[in-house]
This record gives sequence, C-alpha cells and structure tokens, in this order.
Amino acid sequence: MHKFFLNISDFIIEVRFEPSKYPDVYKMYTLGFREFCNLYVQDSNRKKVDFILTFTDGNKKSSKRLNQFEAIYKEYASYKKILENIIYFLLSQNRGLVIHSSAIKYKDNGYLFVGKSGSGKSTVVKLLSHKFTPLTDDTTIIRRVKNQVFIYQHPFIEKNYYPKTNGKVKLKRVYFLKKSNTNKIDKLKNKEQIFNKLIRQLTVSDSIMVKLLMQFVDNQDYFYTLSFVNNQDKITEFFQDNL
Repeated sequence: MHKFFLNISDFIIEVRFEPSKYPDVYKMYTLGFREFCNLYVQDSNRKKVDFILTFTDGNKKSSKRLNQFEAIYKEYASYKKILENIIYFLLSQNRGLVIHSSAIKYKDNGYLFVGKSGSGKSTVVKLLSHKFTPLTDDTTIIRRVKNQVFIYQHPFIEKNYYPKTNGKVKLKRVYFLKKSNTNKIDKLKNKEQIFNKLIRQLTVSDSIMVKLLMQFVDNQDYFYTLSFVNNQDKITEFFQDNL
C-alpha cells in the first residue's frame, strides 16, 4: 500500500492508496493527490495520526472509526472538497474555526482583519505588506492549542496569492475594519457585539462552529475596531505605532 503524510494546521493526516483494479485511475490519484497537497507532505515522526484518508475500490467493508474516511476511486474527483471536509471535521473536534478574514505577521505575532465584503480586508493587507508579512487574503484558520490561540494559512489558493507556509503564528489582535478619512483604533468590550460581528464571517455556521465561536469570544480580550485611510504610508506608521 502506498501512503504519505500531510501536516495541515498541525494536524497529521495519513493518506493511503490501496491497490486498485484500475491501474490508470490508481496512478492518477497517487500522483495527482500528492501533487495537489505537495506543500504539506512530510515524514511523520509523531506517534499520533489525527486522521486517516484511504483511497480504495470500495470492495472492503468501510471503517466505522470516527477519524477515518474512505474515498472510492472514480467517485471523488475533487481533491479540494475531500480536504475541506477533513479540515472542518478536525477543527470541529479540536477547538478550531475558519473565518473569512485577512491576516499579517509582525515579530512572531499575528493580526487578523475581519469585515464584510468590501470593508477592506484585502486592501489593508496590501497597504501594510511592505512592512508586515502577509499571511492570508480572505480565509484564515484559528486554533486553540494548549491554552494559546494561533492562526494558520488556509491550504488553498486565495484571490491574492501569498506564499504558503506550514507554520503557525500566535494571534495577538483581531480588528474589525472600517474605511475612513482618519486612522483610529478603538477597543471592543461588548462580547455580544463581537460575537454578532464574527458569526457572519464563519465559513461554516452550524451548531458546532457557533459554540466554538462563543468560547473563542468569551475567552479572549483582544478585539478592536480599526478605521483606516487608504494611504500606505499613513496607515503603516499609525498601525506600527499602535501595536
């Protein structure tokens, strides 16, 4: 059996390819899926595997284990959809969220920008990109690991491509964006207001993710509004002075 390991958001996913009676299809999947996930392929030195994905002809009895999924050759052409479902499952079991947001890195800390479409998520990252490292453009993964909250890049290509890495960055602040004629930062303390702003930005808003979002808001105290001017020098200087 051919297999390899993926590391996505610190989750180890073992990918197995059982022998198939369709040699061409087997070759397409073994080469194609690895190429699609190439950035996240690694040798696993961890004893614990978080999830097992097995490609098979479907002749054997399916596994009933919670952290396993069998994809049948010829039935699953969307590698992206398979990984999206696995990532969602792992996040839902491990205090994680996927938020419509952009993010930057500065001195080992991550800063998240949230807002409705047109609020400036992509714009503010572009404006700050000559001093700060862009991480995400539209979608960010958030995970609580050992009582700390980290942000990760989403593994799939976004509208504006930024180099993908497989690392995590400690989340320092969350900013709700507002385009303005002046630069201004205000701290948000109303948890209900914060929750109502964030729930609109969940990529999946089922009962599990809503509960995880409530826990995230209740346990953190770094939410702000950022009113900003569409001027690179002014917003960069202002943002850096107010970290």
